[in-house]
Amino acid sequence: MTTIVMVLIISVIVVLKASGTHTTYAGFAGFQLLTWEMILAFVIIALTTGGTAIFIYYWGLKRVTATRSTIYELMFPVSAIILEYVFHGKILNPGQWLGAILIIGAILMVTRYTRKPETRSLPDSSGPS
Repeated sequence: MTTIVMVLIISVIVVLKASGTHTTYAGFAGFQLLTWEMILAFVIIALTTGGTAIFIYYWGLKRVTATRSTIYELMFPVSAIILEYVFHGKILNPGQWLGAILIIGAILMVTRYTRKPETRSLPDSSGPS
């Protein structure tokens, strides 16, 4: 849904830009400042990080269990922390470290949790005597 909205917004921007429409409405006045390079960048972002990423995400969801999917979902913040350190050298403050530890702890708890099979007593199938 988000990708569709992005495509619609970009389409409106392209139509306004291509038609040379100059609106006096304050919300659309900024469209006059857009260049075709900016519009191309918006399209590339929508198709790569938006559409392609969502496609891969839902494609993967069809192939894993809900529990495993939840664990992978919880890894997003952890991977962001690692990437921020690797690419930008940023280190967490104490509160963020606490949050990271809680997330990793939750992941470990979910992965170690094993559900015991329920034992139900079956009704006597011999019928009334």
